[in-house]
Amino acid sequence: MSESVSFFSQRHSSKSLARLTQGANPVTQVLTLLTNAVGRDLLLLAGLVVVMLVQDAYMEYSAFDRTAREVRAAQAC
Repeated sequence: MSESVSFFSQRHSSKSLARLTQGANPVTQVLTLLTNAVGRDLLLLAGLVVVMLVQDAYMEYSAFDRTAREVRAAQAC
């Protein structure tokens, strides 16, 4: 701070603290918004990965089951 001692003796510390707090509130709000957005996106991504893995396993089982039935039908003929 480049202010003289008289500057601080003429002004109450609560005014300086209030100005500092008012300046910090928008930054806090932006950080909260970003944290929520990133958290939401990460949860969405994790959910999509789980759905993809479950569907992949189901599709693989379905294809294997269909192939096994076709092989059994071909052997029966």
